Amino acid sequence: MNNRRLALLPIMLLQISASVVSADTIWLAGEKEPIYGIVDSSDATNVSFRRTADGKEFESMTLARSEIESIVTSFDEARLVALIPGDWGSWHRYAEELIPQKRDPVAHTLAMRLLVIVAANTSEAQRDAALVDLISLARNEDEREKLRRLRYLETGVQPLQKKKEVSNAIPNANDRLRATRLVRSIRNGVTIDNLLQDEQVKATVNAFKKVCSWEELVKISKSNRIDQQHLRTLVALEYQLRVGESEGTANRQREVPWHFLAGRTGSKTLSLPTIGNATEFDPTQTRYADGRWTAN
Repeated sequence: MNNRRLALLPIMLLQISASVVSADTIWLAGEKEPIYGIVDSSDATNVSFRRTADGKEFESMTLARSEIESIVTSFDEARLVALIPGDWGSWHRYAEELIPQKRDPVAHTLAMRLLVIVAANTSEAQRDAALVDLISLARNEDEREKLRRLRYLETGVQPLQKKKEVSNAIPNANDRLRATRLVRSIRNGVTIDNLLQDEQVKATVNAFKKVCSWEELVKISKSNRIDQQHLRTLVALEYQLRVGESEGTANRQREVPWHFLAGRTGSKTLSLPTIGNATEFDPTQTRYADGRWTAN
């Protein structure tokens, strides 16, 4: 095996032996790329292997040992069974070991699941570190953007603006802050009258008119009661003002920070970005046994 291939083999390279192994990357003799999946069992002659291209669908196959050059361990069932809820550092370390193997769909999927569990059950620095790692594993741009927004909502770390968005006319931070004060006061039922007369505040709000126009905001401010739809609009506008997105990107799905809504409305009425819905992985399933994840 050449040096380039050796550099791609993290964790532990197993000697081919007549024993039961738990692995998911196999290098076949003469092939430039490995195959991925899970080794179920092996003997002196063959290896029983479930091959996958996406980490979800598996095809059972039997490989002759004479065809196999090496096996790389990443899916360690015994290690998963031994993970203890509460000792989240060990969960995160396992995920970090898998990240360099993200070309392997099994390792990629497992790393994401472990990080979702860590992010859901820890706080502050450890949660942020798990979210950063999750972003690096995002499988498409939509998922990456959702995780970046989730990180912002959890930690206050603002997502980087894309270059094509920077060129748009985005109100500066001071103007957005003044507009945010007005929106927040309306949401809390106390309108700041002088800001309603401010032309610069009006222009700032209108920069996000696809979320809420100035006319709509004034109408809401004069309502006797802020209903759920108006609250949703106000929260969405406040979020866009805080993040500083341009009109061109402000019309995305209104994902709103739940901490703005404390005491005002239930989550059932809003589409909230959370660690529970950012991916398909259930963060309450923290027990692995018999090949399945279940709630503890």
